[in-house]
Amino acid sequence: MSQNEDLFFYLVAYSQFIKRELNRRLRPYGLTYSQFSVLLLLWQRGDLSILEIHKFLFTTQGNVSAILRNLEERKLIMRGIDDYDMRIVSAHLRQKGRDLLEQIYPEKYNMWLEEILSGIPKEDRYPMSNMLWKILSE
Repeated sequence: MSQNEDLFFYLVAYSQFIKRELNRRLRPYGLTYSQFSVLLLLWQRGDLSILEIHKFLFTTQGNVSAILRNLEERKLIMRGIDDYDMRIVSAHLRQKGRDLLEQIYPEKYNMWLEEILSGIPKEDRYPMSNMLWKILSE
């Protein structure tokens, strides 16, 4: 394989490894990593539209809608129409979602990340994070 093919393969494989590990650790809480990410995003940023969530999570709007529907059925979030623009649907974190999130974040989540990222030397994490953010932000 070429250097580009190697890099592509390893990035995809590591991304899948991270998601699989987080899904395994979140399973006892009845969450997937995508659902957890939405709850955390709403907790950190407040109410957000489907479009805003889609942009933060780098996923499709259809996938965000499915995640929100599942979280709403479990009464972890509430969806509503924007007061100023009825075309916009926003998501709001409910107390039940906040309570579930607080069982995980920040203590357990940060411990899990430390374990999952243990193969990357700590001094390499910040430059690597900056490089990946730069690529994703373009």
